Amino acid sequence: MKLQSIQSLRGLAAFAVMVFHIRASEKVLIAAGAGTEVPMVGGLFTNGYFGVDLFFVISGFIMVFVAGASPATLRTASEFLFARLTRIYPVWWLFAALLAAYMLWTYGLSGTGANGTPAIGRGIPPIEYLVKSFLLAPQTEHPILGVGWTLVHEVHFYIVFALILLAPMKWRPWLLAIWAAFVIAGSLSGLSAPIAGTALQLATYPMTFEFILGAAAAYLVTSGRRWRPALVTTAAVFWLMFAAFFHGVETTFTLMWGRVLWFGLPCALLVYGFASLDIAGRLGALAPPVAGAVVAAIIFQAYGLPDPSHDGVRLQASLTALASGLAMCAVLSVIGVQMGRRMTGVPAFLEGSARLVKSVTVALGDWSYSLYLTHIFILHGMQQVFRRLAETPGSAGALFDVAADGRLGNLVFLFTCMAGAIMLSWLAYRFFEVPVTRQFSKTRHTLFHGHEGRVRPATVEASIW
Repeated sequence: MKLQSIQSLRGLAAFAVMVFHIRASEKVLIAAGAGTEVPMVGGLFTNGYFGVDLFFVISGFIMVFVAGASPATLRTASEFLFARLTRIYPVWWLFAALLAAYMLWTYGLSGTGANGTPAIGRGIPPIEYLVKSFLLAPQTEHPILGVGWTLVHEVHFYIVFALILLAPMKWRPWLLAIWAAFVIAGSLSGLSAPIAGTALQLATYPMTFEFILGAAAAYLVTSGRRWRPALVTTAAVFWLMFAAFFHGVETTFTLMWGRVLWFGLPCALLVYGFASLDIAGRLGALAPPVAGAVVAAIIFQAYGLPDPSHDGVRLQASLTALASGLAMCAVLSVIGVQMGRRMTGVPAFLEGSARLVKSVTVALGDWSYSLYLTHIFILHGMQQVFRRLAETPGSAGALFDVAADGRLGNLVFLFTCMAGAIMLSWLAYRFFEVPVTRQFSKTRHTLFHGHEGRVRPATVEASIW
C-alpha cells in the first residue's frame, strides 16, 4: 500500500526547505545591494528548516511501513540496506560531484574562499574531506553539498534499522525504545554536538529521536491504534504552525533538542494523522485544517515581522493568525457535516481544488529528493544572475533589483527561483533518479531473488481505537 498522504508531506517538507533557502538568498542580495528592507519571504518560512524534521519523521515511518514484517534474517537485512543505500547514494554522488568539480575548477585543492579559509574542506585535508563527503561519513564540517548533512544521518538510520531487522518482529519496538533511551542518555551526557563530527556524536545526535518517533507512529498506525485521526491531524497542523510562527532565533539548544520538541513532536503527530486518514479513505478530512493553515500563514506573513523580532510581538501575531486559521477550519468542518460529507469532510465546491492540491503535492513528493539536492544550484545561479541584471539601467534593472525599495524584484526572484528549482528537480527525477532507481531495483531482484525471507511491508490491521 502506497500512502499518497505521506508522499504529499514529503513534498511539502522539501518545499519548506527550498523556500527557507530562498529567504537566505534574498537576504544575501539585499545585503549586497546595501538594502535595508525586510526580506519578503518570511512568516511561516522564517523557520522553514522544520522541513528537515518532517523528513526525519517520515523516514522512520516509511522504514517500518515498508519493512516492518520482514523476517529476521541476515539476507533480508542486507536486501533492505542495499535498497535504501542505492536509493540515496547515486543521486547524491551526481550532484556532489558536480559541485566538487566546480569547486576544484574554481579554487583548486589548495585554494581559498572569499573569507580566506580553505574553499574545499574548510580546514580538513581536502582529499579526506571529499572522500568523507561522498561516503556521507561524519566529519566536523558539512559535506561538499551542504544539504547532505541530513543524508549522513539518513545513512546512520538505515544501518541501525537494518540491525534491528535481525531481531524477531516482536522485539523490534523494544529495540527502538532502547535506541531512543541511548540517544537521550548520550546526548544529555554531553556526547552530542551541533554537527555530528564523529561516529559517537552521530549516534547520540538528538534529531535521531525524530526518526524513532516516526517509526513509533508507524507501529501505532499499522497495529490499528488509529485514534480520532482528524482531530489529531488538526491539532498537529496548528501545533506545527505555532512552532514555525513563534520559534525565535536559533541557539545550540534549539537546533538540537529544541527542534525535536518544537518541530519533531508535532511532525510525528502529523504523520500519524495523515497516514491514519489515508488508510481509512478519509483524506478529505484534511481540507478544514489545511485551509485553516493557509489562512493562518497568509495572516502571519502579512505582519511582515523583522528577524529577529520581540517575543511579545511575535506571540501576538502568532495567536491572531492561528485564531483566524482555526475559525476557517471550524467553518469548513461545519459545512462538511451539514452537507453530509462526514466521511470525506470536503464540501463539493472544494473537491476540484482538493484534487489539484493533492496532485501537486504528491508530484513534489516524488521529486522531493531531487528537489532537496538541486535547489541550491538554482539559488546560487539566480543570485549571480540577479546581481548582474540589477545593474541594467532603467525599468529593466528594477525588475531584478532585490535590494531596492518595493517588492517587485523580490517577487520576481522568489518565483524565478521556485520555478527553476522545481523544473530542475523534475528533470533530475525523470532522466536520472528514475532510471537509476529502476536499474538498482533490477539488480536487487537479481541478487536476492529466490530466498524465502524477502523484505516485507508491515501488515495494516483493522482499527481498534
